[in-house]
Amino acid sequence: MTKRLMWTAAFIAAIWACTSAWGQQTIQRGDWTATLGTMGPTDILYKGEVIAHKGSLGGYLPAWKGTRFGMGGSEFTTTETGATWHKMIEGNQEATVRLELTENGFAWTLDTTIYAEGPSEFGLQLIPEAVRTEPDRCMVWINGVLDQLELEDEVPFSRIGGLQELRFEQPERTVTVRCEGFEMQDRRESNGGLYLVRVIGSPGDKVIEDTRRIEVEIGEAAPEKIEGRRAFVAQRLRTTEPMQVSNAGFEAEGTLENWSENPNAALDETVARTGKQSARITLRGGEADENPYLTQLVPVIEGRMYDVSVWVKTEGVETALVRKMSSTGATIIVEFADKQGKWFAGGSYATGVFGDRDWFHVQSRPARAPKGAGFAIIYVSLRAHGTAWFDDVQMRQVTHGVVRLSPTPGDPVRDNTPTFTWAGRMKSPAMLELSQSDQFPAGETVRAENLQDAMGTIREPLAPGKWYWRLHVPDMHYTTDAWDFMQTASLDEDCTEPEIAGEHKFLERPDEAVRLTYSDNVGVEKVTLSVNGQDVTEDATIGKTEATYAPENGWTEGLHKILLRAEDAAGNASERKVFFTYAKPMPKIVWQETGGVEIDGERRFLFGMYGARIEDMPRIAAGGFDFVHNYSWDGTGSNETAIEYLDEAQKNGMQAFIGFNRKRLMAGDEEFVAERIGALMSHPGLFAWYLFDEPDLTFQYVSPAWLTRFYKLIKKLDPYHPVVVTCASDDAVAKYRDSFDVHWTQVYGSTNRVARRLPKHRADLKPNWPLMAICHSYDRALSGQRAGNKPYDIADFQPDARLLRANAFMALTKNSSGMAWWWWGQGSTRAVTVADAPAPWAGLQQTVADIKTLEPLLTANGQIQTWVETPEEGVEVHFWEKQIGRRTLIIAVNRDDRAVDVTLRPKNLPA
Repeated sequence: MTKRLMWTAAFIAAIWACTSAWGQQTIQRGDWTATLGTMGPTDILYKGEVIAHKGSLGGYLPAWKGTRFGMGGSEFTTTETGATWHKMIEGNQEATVRLELTENGFAWTLDTTIYAEGPSEFGLQLIPEAVRTEPDRCMVWINGVLDQLELEDEVPFSRIGGLQELRFEQPERTVTVRCEGFEMQDRRESNGGLYLVRVIGSPGDKVIEDTRRIEVEIGEAAPEKIEGRRAFVAQRLRTTEPMQVSNAGFEAEGTLENWSENPNAALDETVARTGKQSARITLRGGEADENPYLTQLVPVIEGRMYDVSVWVKTEGVETALVRKMSSTGATIIVEFADKQGKWFAGGSYATGVFGDRDWFHVQSRPARAPKGAGFAIIYVSLRAHGTAWFDDVQMRQVTHGVVRLSPTPGDPVRDNTPTFTWAGRMKSPAMLELSQSDQFPAGETVRAENLQDAMGTIREPLAPGKWYWRLHVPDMHYTTDAWDFMQTASLDEDCTEPEIAGEHKFLERPDEAVRLTYSDNVGVEKVTLSVNGQDVTEDATIGKTEATYAPENGWTEGLHKILLRAEDAAGNASERKVFFTYAKPMPKIVWQETGGVEIDGERRFLFGMYGARIEDMPRIAAGGFDFVHNYSWDGTGSNETAIEYLDEAQKNGMQAFIGFNRKRLMAGDEEFVAERIGALMSHPGLFAWYLFDEPDLTFQYVSPAWLTRFYKLIKKLDPYHPVVVTCASDDAVAKYRDSFDVHWTQVYGSTNRVARRLPKHRADLKPNWPLMAICHSYDRALSGQRAGNKPYDIADFQPDARLLRANAFMALTKNSSGMAWWWWGQGSTRAVTVADAPAPWAGLQQTVADIKTLEPLLTANGQIQTWVETPEEGVEVHFWEKQIGRRTLIIAVNRDDRAVDVTLRPKNLPA
C-alpha cells in the first residue's frame, strides 16, 4: 500500500512538473516575447507589455451547434523565434497554425483543409489597453480611412468587417495590424479583447482549403516627433454634446410630464432602471388606431446632427402592424418638425427590441436636421404588441470633425508654399486659413477655399516666421483650433512644386494620344511618364509645357493609368495620375425624362429587381424583369465576381446595375472607381452604374461635392452607361442632383406615398431630368417574426397583389421612367419578401406583364396630361393621359383603399 501511494505521488509530481515546464515555454526575438500554450500562443508581449493573446482555431457544427474540431492534443514544435501546432482528424479537418516572431512584430498564420460541414473560426485577441489612444477611444486607420472607435460609449462598436489593415495611433508609437478578410469584434464584456476573427465556411460536400494570416508590427515614433503626435492623437473625429430632454428619466411625480398624452402609456413605479419609476407602453391590438408613441419636441439647429437613445425592457413584444405601419418593436426614433412644431422630415430609428428582454440600451444613428427644421421629435415607441418599459432618454448633438495630419504644432517647415494635410470620415469641402496671428484678422489672413482632397497648398510664398493654420468645414459646422508652425525658407527661395493638368478621358481610337500639361514659376526641368507602372518617357514626346504619348501598337481595352512626374531646377517635384479608358463602340444607354431608357436609339420601358443572387436569376427573368442587382459590389465584392454576375444576367436575358464599395467612396478613392469602370464597362451585361445607395445617411456620408466628383469621373471614363443615385431623405435630392443621370426614388409603403414623394423629388431635380420609382416588395412585420423565430402566415404578406399593382400604376401616373422593386432577398433567411409569397409574386408578374403591353405607348413621343379628381371627401383618383397621334392612353389609380365612382374628363380628347 505504501509503495502504491508513493508511486501515485510521484506520478502527480511528474504531471505537475510537466505542466509547469509547459507553462514556462517562451520564445523571444528582440523586444518581442511569446508564451506558448497547448493550442496556440497564450500571450505575445512587446517590451514586457502584452499586445495580444489567445491565438485560436476552432471548427464548429453547422449553425454553431457545438464544436467538431479544436487544436487540443496537437503536435507541437518550436524554433528559437517560432512555434507550430498541427492536428488532423480524418474526415473532419486538418490544420497547421504557426507563430513567428519578427524584428518588428509577429505573424500568426493558419493553413487548413476542411472536409466536414460547418464553420471554422481563426482568431487572435488584441489587448485594448495596448492599442487605445486614450481610455475611452482608439484613433485608428481602418483600411486607410481614419476612424474613432468608442470604447466607453454606452453602445460601443460591436464588429467591423472587411478588414485589410488597422493602424492604431498613440503618441509614442503606431501599432499596425494586417489581416486581410478578417473582422474585429468587441468582446470585452465576455472578458475578451478586440477579437480579430476570420470565419471559414465549409458546405461539407467539397474540400475547402484556406490560408489566413495576421501580422502585427509596432513602429516607435522618433523622440522629436512625440509632442507633435500627442497633439495629433488628441484630436477627435466625433464629439457629442448632451441636449436637454425634459423628464428624461420619467421621474416627475404622478404624471408623464412634458411627454405627449397616450392612453396606452403610464408611469410604472414597480419597474425602473434608475430612479423610482419608468414609462410603460402596452399594446394588445384591441383598437384599430392604438397610439404606439410618447413624444417630445426638442429645439434643434438646421444642418446639425442629432442622435437619441433610451434603455428598454420588454415582455412579450411581438411583431404587429400598428396604425398600418410596419413593426419596429420597442425603440426610440428621432424625426424633425418645422419651426411651428409640425412634422417636417424623417430621421433615424434605433434597433428595435422584441421578445422578453431585461434592460437594454438602444441608440439611433445620427440624423441631420434639414433646412427649415425647428425641432427634433423624440418618439419613445412600441410599434408592436406586448409591453415595454422605457427609462433614461438621452439626446445628443453630434459633431463630426477633421483630424489635421501635418504640419503639427511647432514643426519647422522649410517651405514658403507649404502643403497642409488632414483626414476625416466625412468627405466634405474645407477652407484653409493661415495667419501670423492666432486671431486670424480679416486683412491678415490667407485663405484657400473649397478644398476637396483633404490637402491644401498655398501658391503665394509665405514670409519666414511663425504662422498659424486652421480649417473650417461648412458642411459639418466645424472649425478647428489653431496650430502653429515655423516657416524657415526665405521669400525668394523657390519652394513651389510644378503644377500638372490633365483630364481623365475615354479614348475613342486605339491610336489616340494622351496629353498632359505642366507649368512652374521658374520652369520644369525634368519630366518622367509611366503607363500602368511602366516607364515610357523615352517613347513619349516631352516638351517644355506638355507631354504626349500613344503606344506603338495601340491602346488595349480597359483602364490605363498615366503617372506624370515633373521636377524644377530647385528639386521641387509633383506627380499627377490620370485615368484613360479605351473600348470598342457599344450600345449607349440614355435615360429619358419620360418613357424609360433609350438603348442604341431604341426606347424601352424596363423593370428591375434588387437583391438577386445568380441562382435567383432564372425565376426573376421568367417574371418579366429586365435588370437585377446584388449588394455585394456596394461592399467587398470584386470585379472578378461582378463579371461572373454580369455573365449570368446576360445568359438569362437580363442586365445588371453594379455598385461601388461604399467605404472606398467615403475615403475618396478615385483609383478604385476607375479600376471598376475599366474592368466592367465593356461587358454587354452592364446596365447602369449604381453610384451610391443613400449617400446622405450620416454613417456612410459622402458629401454632394465628392459624389459629383465621382459622377464626373465615371462619365469621363464611360460615356455609354447611365449613373444612378438614390437618396434617403427628401431634402437631399436637390443637394445631390449634380451627381447622377437619373434619381431612383424610394416609395416604400402606401399608394399615397408613391403619389406624394415622386412629384416632391421631381421638383428638386434639374429641369427635364429623369426619375424612376423603387417600390417595395418585402414585409417588414413578417420579417421581424421570422427573425424572432415566431410563427407567421404568408397569407398575411403585405404588399399584396392589389397594393403591388396600385403602387406600380401610381408610379406611372407620376411619370416614373422605368420601375424597380426592393427587394428579392439576396438569400437572406431573415427577410420575408415577394420571393416567399406565391400570390403577391404572381400578382407582381401580372402587373409587369400588363405594363409591358403598354410599352409602345409609354415610350412613344406624345402629349402628357396629369390631374387628380376627388369624387368623395378624403379620396383621390390620379389620372395620366397621353395622346400619341390619334391614339390616347389613360391610366387612373385610386389612391385610397375604398371603391368610388368617378367621372372621367379626358384632357386631350375632344370635349
